[in-house]
Amino acid sequence: MKKTPKSNRLSQRSKLRVTSFVGARPQFVKLAPLAQTFSSARYKGKISHSIIHSGQHYAADLSKVFFQQLKIPNPDLNLRVGSGAHGEMTAKMIRGLEREFQKRKPDVLLIYGDTNTTLAGAVVASKMGIEIAHIESGLRSFDMEMPEEVNRRISDHVSSLLFCPTSESVKNLRRENPAGEIIRCGDLMFETLDSLRALLDASSPQAQRILDKYKLVEREYALFTAHRPALVDKRETLKKALNILANLRMPVIFPVHPRTVAALKRNRLSGALKKLTHVQVTAPLSYVENLTLAANARVVVTDSGGLQKEAVFLRTPCCTMRDVSEWPETLQYGNHLIGHSVGRLKKALRDAKDSKPRQMRWKVNGALPSEIITKRLLKIR
Repeated sequence: MKKTPKSNRLSQRSKLRVTSFVGARPQFVKLAPLAQTFSSARYKGKISHSIIHSGQHYAADLSKVFFQQLKIPNPDLNLRVGSGAHGEMTAKMIRGLEREFQKRKPDVLLIYGDTNTTLAGAVVASKMGIEIAHIESGLRSFDMEMPEEVNRRISDHVSSLLFCPTSESVKNLRRENPAGEIIRCGDLMFETLDSLRALLDASSPQAQRILDKYKLVEREYALFTAHRPALVDKRETLKKALNILANLRMPVIFPVHPRTVAALKRNRLSGALKKLTHVQVTAPLSYVENLTLAANARVVVTDSGGLQKEAVFLRTPCCTMRDVSEWPETLQYGNHLIGHSVGRLKKALRDAKDSKPRQMRWKVNGALPSEIITKRLLKIR
């Protein structure tokens, strides 16, 4: 395992200057426990933490609500890049972040996951000689047609600290032999979920209010989501997703992502969705609402990397509309890869009917991921 060299740039300032660069729902979830740990009494006076929001997810229900519900400090800056093609979005982020780093001069940049925000942060910091810590490093789907796979591979190989959530992600990196230090830290997303567990149980008043709001009965409905370009951007695959939705023989709640709304209109499939009378269509849900519905569903059907993990943590069977997953461990804990196949959906539902998935581990030797990460960051000095 290679050690990251101590930077000659770091002065003897009393605080380590850390900047988190985030812009999408899963990144906010991972940021929450770290932001709380950085500001805790235990680390008071040791870390100065700033947050820059790329604006990749800009709608209030995909961004602002996460900061409110997870008690994350408001971003110090929002680049407001909005939507657009991959290259256009990433270019705007690079330009804005480079300008900001010339002023802020952080000691270390934290990047999270595998979005365009992650890639932009990695590019800018590596060019400017800023230490990079990649949170959720080492994940691999081995599908280079996925933009996320490209983002995560590049980010890993320019980072000096590679924080891995699982033993499998550690193995992936050791095979690739990157220059940075590989550290297994556990899963920050699960740390956030664990702190909310009591609220999500159907017996809690808050959970019951949410179920009542959408007229749903515990374990008698499905939660369905679809938003990835590979699934929703092409008419052929979007029709297959709607066919899977049609074959869910139970009430379904479908929070529709803005990208999917646009794709349905563009491909003239909005009418086909409206004909599915067992499907309740909503706007994107708040984080707590979405988790509550996932926790109490009979099944989650999704193409999301984050939601398949959340379902596994909550011990709800999950059918993932992909042929590969960057979370292969989840396949042992109730996650089923069904691609776009109704037959595979039905088999997965039969397999899941009589068994409750086991609980997946997420800590390393009992230590919280946020503590492991914070302690290692402080060694940079």
